[in-house]
Amino acid sequence: MSDAMTASTAPPEGSFLATGRGKVTLALLTFLDVEDGSIVNVVLPTTRTHLGQ
Repeated sequence: MSDAMTASTAPPEGSFLATGRGKVTLALLTFLDVEDGSIVNVVLPTTRTHLGQ
């Protein structure tokens, strides 16, 4: 087995999501995703009415 093949299949040393800051970042992005969906669901009927559809 060559060194290049071993290096490319080796797992990363550490994950950003395993850190405290990574967990906070993931939680914030999850919250923003849910919030974005809520905003769209509230605004969509009004937009549809204003467009006459």
